[in-house]
Amino acid sequence: MSDASRGTAEEGARTRVIDVRLLLPALCLWLGAFVALNVLSYAPSSKQLLWCGSVAIFAALLGLRRRIGRVGLLAVCALVVGIVAASLRIVVIDGEVISDLVNDRAYIRAQIVVSSDPLLREGSVSGDHRTPQMETARATLVALSARGRTWTTSLPIGLRWTPGLVADRDVAPTSGWEVAGRLAPAAPGSGRAGVLDLTEARLIEAPSPVGSATELLRRGLRDAAVGLPDDAAGLLPGLAVGDTSRLDSALVSDMRTAGLTHLTAVSGSNVAMIVLVVLALARTLRVRGRWQFLVGVLAILGFVALVRPDPSVVRAATMGVIALVPMLFGGRVNATASLCAAVFLLVLIDPWLAVSYGFGLSVLATAGLIVGSVRLTRMLRERLPPGLPSWFVEASAVTLCAQVAVAPLLAAMGGSLGPAAVPANVLASFAVAPATALGVLSALISAVSPGAAHVVAWVAAIPTEWIAQVARTCAGMPGGQWTVPSGTLGAVTVLVVLGAATTAWQLRSQVGRHSAKVYARLATRPRSAVTAALLTLVVVYVGPAHRGVSGWPATGWVMVACDVGQGDAIVLRVADAEAVVVDAGPDPRAVDRCLSDLGIRAVPLLVLTHFHADHVEGVPGVLHNREVGEIEVSPLSEPVDGVRRVLSWARDAGVPTRVATADETGAIGDRSD
Repeated sequence: MSDASRGTAEEGARTRVIDVRLLLPALCLWLGAFVALNVLSYAPSSKQLLWCGSVAIFAALLGLRRRIGRVGLLAVCALVVGIVAASLRIVVIDGEVISDLVNDRAYIRAQIVVSSDPLLREGSVSGDHRTPQMETARATLVALSARGRTWTTSLPIGLRWTPGLVADRDVAPTSGWEVAGRLAPAAPGSGRAGVLDLTEARLIEAPSPVGSATELLRRGLRDAAVGLPDDAAGLLPGLAVGDTSRLDSALVSDMRTAGLTHLTAVSGSNVAMIVLVVLALARTLRVRGRWQFLVGVLAILGFVALVRPDPSVVRAATMGVIALVPMLFGGRVNATASLCAAVFLLVLIDPWLAVSYGFGLSVLATAGLIVGSVRLTRMLRERLPPGLPSWFVEASAVTLCAQVAVAPLLAAMGGSLGPAAVPANVLASFAVAPATALGVLSALISAVSPGAAHVVAWVAAIPTEWIAQVARTCAGMPGGQWTVPSGTLGAVTVLVVLGAATTAWQLRSQVGRHSAKVYARLATRPRSAVTAALLTLVVVYVGPAHRGVSGWPATGWVMVACDVGQGDAIVLRVADAEAVVVDAGPDPRAVDRCLSDLGIRAVPLLVLTHFHADHVEGVPGVLHNREVGEIEVSPLSEPVDGVRRVLSWARDAGVPTRVATADETGAIGDRSD
């Protein structure tokens, strides 16, 4: 081996060692904080066990340090540090009180600092009734009083209140409030110590100058989007600054099914794009050396303030700052090292991120891109027809890597995976950058000229509308979402399937060589990029294959009872792609998915036997992307809220309603069908 080759190999080995040295401590710190937070949340009295376990682990290290090596020593030390950091956060800083108060659903008085914008949440179905609308926000609990005592603390919590309790424009990030309400447990994976249902609230401190300035820009973008097409008006602020307050609920559902919700959750790609644009302008103005680092950091901090410091944004911003460090000393920073360092620092500073689904999804998606995107792009270029444009190949590789990386956690969260995410993300990829950049530009211009901001927003509406149409189209594809076991079982199932698929791919022989010959033969024939892209989408999108293998729906089916949980949704076939639907269940997504799997595109009659929530809340799912001829409703007009909502949905969709009468008969469809 030559000296040059030996030097390159040694350098590569050193790079891998450095990556491992950062990777293992970051993972172990995360694991330690995760275990400690979960143990203390469910069993606060077990803190002594955690402390003793940490001491025992550290003592064992002293005796095994020579056997496990330096990397192992750092990893186990990080595990202990994670346990201790999370334990200190709950036991010492938080006064060892929050878990008891949350479990007892105690009534407290508190001082809080708001950390997010308010968001209106639609009520959910509970039994046969629907809970009312609630407004929500995130906050930091800085002091609380309960049971005759007062504690000073620093806790991430959620807020809930009925609309009208406080003015939305007053609930701005960095504003301080005195509140009263009852504590409740937070959802698993939310990264919050609890949720406070407000009964009283009083503003005691206005937002900081930075908070007021960013709120002005966000409001300016929302105003600039007024008058745009409905989808663009709600989606543009979400793409640019993560503001989803005006996003249509049906579009939210479609984006979730199509795997595009990450576009409205500002992430590393947004931060990278903003930094690149700012640094390009800085170079044009002859800013060099360390001043570029300062400009880049200021751009990151300003963007974080504008879009709000969600877990994914904080992770991306920290990685961005670490990536800018070489500007101070010259050189390059490895992407894997940047990610590991960001995870280590953030979890150490805020252990609650260890149990945040948003933080986990962000880290996994980034790791998937770092590890596999370059290799997969190269592989796709070698195996796909040469006529495909480079952006299509790169977008396909990026999407596949990100989807595979987050699949286990998505399964654990919701028990469903979306094959439609692959074609949806590929088709939407080239429109994301211009929509985001123009949206941010519109927000900045709005502070000077609202009219000019509106013009820029109209230009941004073009790529934004494309993204919305991609979401709606891909969400309507049959088999666009698969149901898998939820929780730990779902995550393990997905990991096993991915492992088996990886093994099968590595062991491919005859099939792989035959496929390579087919591709080589196709490559000798001229084709357009559009034709090749469509063929690739057909291969990638596995929904039709899924339906064919599962044998669903059965040939010649007549009646289907959709699985919608409590309540009913009965589908009576009257012709090909047409059916009468009796009741709609409590969940629009469930009934929409059932009708899509059955291939129903037209509903000549929707019958609602009564107005309780578990029978009518799914009506928007029946109306979604279908031609509905008429809605026949019960003559018993109660509960009133159910009646009002059904009539509103029908009016918005332009579907007539009528009240059923006794002894009514009728016929729909071809009797010979």
